[in-house]
Amino acid sequence: MKQVGYGAAQSVDTRLPEEHTTSNFHIKATISITASKEEASAIYKALLPDAGSERRRRAAVKLEHESDHLTIEVTTEDLSSARAVIGSYLRLIRAASSTIEKIKQK
Repeated sequence: MKQVGYGAAQSVDTRLPEEHTTSNFHIKATISITASKEEASAIYKALLPDAGSERRRRAAVKLEHESDHLTIEVTTEDLSSARAVIGSYLRLIRAASSTIEKIKQK
């Protein structure tokens, strides 16, 4: 029996057939943030470019900003997309918040 080694694959398709990936899920998640007016505005502006690009993927993202409150609404039809988009936005929020804090320290 020939032993299989590790290496680069010439051609691999890891996608599941469409019938195995469809579901009846409709996922809607809301992230609410309260911060100072300046911080909420800065985070909102930092997230805007990404919010427009999500519609092309499998998720829709809606941003709302009012005074010291920021709301991010994620709508998708599969769990993996919801998890990925929510995780991405939380990381972006953390990065923006960290940057704001560093600027304040100077």
